[in-house]
Amino acid sequence: MLLVFLMALAFAGFSLYVGSAAHFIMDLLHLEETDFGWMFIPLVGGLITGSALAARLAARLTRRRFVVLAYWITGLGVALNLGYNLWAGPAISVPWAVLPLFAYSFGLSFLTPSVTMAAMDYFPRNQGMAASMQSFVQMSVFATVAGFVVPLLFGSGLKLAIGMASVWGASLLLLWTFMALQAAQRRQDGQG
Repeated sequence: MLLVFLMALAFAGFSLYVGSAAHFIMDLLHLEETDFGWMFIPLVGGLITGSALAARLAARLTRRRFVVLAYWITGLGVALNLGYNLWAGPAISVPWAVLPLFAYSFGLSFLTPSVTMAAMDYFPRNQGMAASMQSFVQMSVFATVAGFVVPLLFGSGLKLAIGMASVWGASLLLLWTFMALQAAQRRQDGQG
């Protein structure tokens, strides 16, 4: 379950911006209702290009390396997002306000397959059910973020950036917890 929740929280950084798209585009960036491409092209473009590169690297990198690389890339997106919003204040603008979103979604493309497969490995005879539960948890987190968290972050790009950093940090904390539990289990198995 740690893997499922860490993936859902990492994806919540993405869903914060999807859930606040109208506010982000029209109120914060002061663009028109026809300008949603400024946000969704970097978000989707990051997912597509990240997936394409991940597919090419799949035979060369272990799952663990994919996860580490994913957290470095998404962390870069978080840092750029926070840095830009701190620097620009309320006067955020394109393209700078959306470039960190590309980096974050690019990193998510590296994280998703590795974590999904690792979580399903715990249920070798029920992978279909495990995948369904993983989707259920992810959609539940998405709905909670969109319905309850996003409205709290309206008002500034910095609040959204802090929200992204918060869910990313929580996801990273769950990863560290999972890795510590795995290491403890390996030590216990070695002594038994």
